Amino acid sequence: MQLSKAVSILLSGGLFCSVLAHDFWVSGTNEDKFNAHIGYGHDFPKPEAIPENRVKLFNPLYIVKSGGEKSELKQNGANYEFQGSKLANGSYVLAGDYKPTFWTKDSEGKWHMDGTKDNVKNSAFCELAVMNAKQIVIVGDKKDEFIHKPIGQTIEIVPLDDPRDIKVDKPFKVQVFLEGKPLKTGKVTGTFDGFLQDKHAFSGTTDLKGIIEIVALRPGKWLLEATHERDYKDQNKCDEEILLATLTLEVKDK
Repeated sequence: MQLSKAVSILLSGGLFCSVLAHDFWVSGTNEDKFNAHIGYGHDFPKPEAIPENRVKLFNPLYIVKSGGEKSELKQNGANYEFQGSKLANGSYVLAGDYKPTFWTKDSEGKWHMDGTKDNVKNSAFCELAVMNAKQIVIVGDKKDEFIHKPIGQTIEIVPLDDPRDIKVDKPFKVQVFLEGKPLKTGKVTGTFDGFLQDKHAFSGTTDLKGIIEIVALRPGKWLLEATHERDYKDQNKCDEEILLATLTLEVKDK
């Protein structure tokens, strides 16, 4: 079967381990204010406090409007909580970026944040972690086509169907972009609210246009993750670059 015609099923039975130690996602709701949070942990969709020594790794969450204008949200409350003005009718992207960070493991198995092969004693392995997260927010009946295009993150998942129409047993497509170009044969995994922690309920591969077709078998909150690994450009400094993108979405019942 050709990859472009393959349908990846979100099953509740298959188990797949996460590539990175923590999942990273964003989620927001439009109320009297627009309230959003960073999810960084092991229990999607429940947020938890970010360890104090890692707060610096996250840029503030921001809203992208249809014209490309970005509006930064303000941290308010717990260190993972952000807030902005109530959104008017229209289409938006809630986005978050984890700053590219070196992690190096020494010969005793200890990981060093911001460490590289040339500054960690007895270094055994180094990776550069790059993570980007998104959620589509549509207020009212107006949907803008810009939500079906990249917003400029290093790696990102773009929905090709209307996120409001994603339902159980109804196929939908997403496209993965790396540095603005479709990611060929990229790995895409998924989990949903209530599934086993640190496990994946779905795994598939994008076609040569970076597209994958999905059928959700469970309603509720879902987290799709796309991952890509490549050699780091300077092997004397670090071994590998790991890039991860997530898209938070809501799957409706039939």
